[in-house]
Amino acid sequence: MAAGLTIPVDLHTRDERRRGERSAASMPVSIDGHESTTQDLSTTGLSFRAEQPYAPGTLVNVVIEYLLDGHQYPLQCQAAVVRSFD
Repeated sequence: MAAGLTIPVDLHTRDERRRGERSAASMPVSIDGHESTTQDLSTTGLSFRAEQPYAPGTLVNVVIEYLLDGHQYPLQCQAAVVRSFD
């Protein structure tokens, strides 16, 4: 698991930010090919830990692995970083 920075990313438009209720969720995720784990998820975004900072506005390729009916399914998307915390 990556340590250091928490990186929330927005999956929808800026107007929709924070409309979705966030749920604590620890799921395997790949950010631009770097393995990590989500900290929380909502219908409009997610946050994850990263070893390097990402500037707000940076587009990242996200792959979340989730288990459904005993099978792993990758959810692939592109997301925009909205903020980064040390």
